[in-house]
Amino acid sequence: MEDGETSIEKSKLMKRHKTIYLDKMQKVDFCGSQFMTFEAGTFELPFSIHPTKGDHNYESCENCRKQKQQYIKDLKKRASLFPFCCDEHSRLKDFGQYNKNNYKGLEEEIADKIMYTHHHIINHLDEDEWYEKITEYLEYVFESFGSFPQGYGSGFLLTDYVFSVKELTLNIRGCLTSEKNITPAELDIRLNKIASYIDIRFTPKSEKKNKNIDVNIVLTTYDKWFKTFPFDLSYFKHLKEHYRKTIPILTGEIVTNRYSGQTLAVATTKENLTRLLIQTTKNIITNINGLKLHEKQELTDAENIELELIFKNRELQLSEMASLDNTDRKEYIKILKRWFKEEKSFISSIKPYLRESVETKKVTSTDITRSHIAYCIHYLSATKSLVTDNPFPSDKAWKELGARYNKNAKNIQKVYNEINSNPEIRMGKTKITVIKFVTDEMLQDHPKALKLAKDELKLAQMKS
Repeated sequence: MEDGETSIEKSKLMKRHKTIYLDKMQKVDFCGSQFMTFEAGTFELPFSIHPTKGDHNYESCENCRKQKQQYIKDLKKRASLFPFCCDEHSRLKDFGQYNKNNYKGLEEEIADKIMYTHHHIINHLDEDEWYEKITEYLEYVFESFGSFPQGYGSGFLLTDYVFSVKELTLNIRGCLTSEKNITPAELDIRLNKIASYIDIRFTPKSEKKNKNIDVNIVLTTYDKWFKTFPFDLSYFKHLKEHYRKTIPILTGEIVTNRYSGQTLAVATTKENLTRLLIQTTKNIITNINGLKLHEKQELTDAENIELELIFKNRELQLSEMASLDNTDRKEYIKILKRWFKEEKSFISSIKPYLRESVETKKVTSTDITRSHIAYCIHYLSATKSLVTDNPFPSDKAWKELGARYNKNAKNIQKVYNEINSNPEIRMGKTKITVIKFVTDEMLQDHPKALKLAKDELKLAQMKS
């Protein structure tokens, strides 16, 4: 805290003592586990604050001195009614830690808090860090009013402070000098922003429309994304545990108030988390997809992947239908739907070439014959695993297969017709070596066809 304009030093800050009162505990499901969350109120006595340095202060402004005296008179009238000024504060008579003597004679100190805040705003309005310095000081003063647990009202005379500071802020023009380096339009923007901050900050939790920082809401938002994203897909299984253990409650940013000395971790909001999840979704599917896997030569079983995509796409469709009333998930579901559609199309289009590439690679080192190819085609077609651009067994399909294996299509077709229609010939003693070659070299990536070939190999061996 080397800031020259700050007259508040750590050594001057009083020791504070807060008592926490637990209001409500709740279990929240989060990525397959359960977390306990709670709401709590605090009790803290009011404490004194210090002014910051600046040209505008009591010494330089007679009007401020007069204004302070008027505030003291008004505050004494309000203090005389406390704690029976409203329903919530009236409950303090039954609150064990409440002692009315702790709140006597504070009118002048509260009047100072109003004027110190007013001076601080005037002195910092035209600086580069005007918003940070003003809002941090406001937080410092808000805290100085102390607190009561939930249901017992706001800090002692805090409402009067808020009303007075906001009124002074919106009518601050007459207190400014011509030396301020700020245009009238920018001045209005800054003053309205400060007034808005005061309104939002002081609105009781029960009346706030935007509860985005609520931990339960943040956890639920992340849990919905985690359950929607297809981590069970073979592409993403290795990422599931990492994202299951991620608890995005805090942003990672640590902020220290230059006036109170309090250091806090910044909580994320539902809005910010949703933006993060959309970007995370984009990053994952951009870096993990069929194209990337093919480039790494890790994409071989296109049929199983295509089936996975079909199932997961249907799961996503069902998830979308279940969450039609939740517009916050719209963006990342839209992204995943588009990704599934394009990924399935990509796999379908590349599947025949993958099969051809794998089969060719496996047989280049062996003298493959038309019999080997005919047997391979028989087992593939029998298990509906054969992929051709043209309907099999049309003439065009046979020409396609001949070109695929670089062999005469008619010779292959002749052997195929012979073994396909006669199991005795197909599983004859002389065919054992052919079937074994096909199981070892040509059907490793086709589990259904491979099983059929192995079963027939066993039968052929038993007959021999």
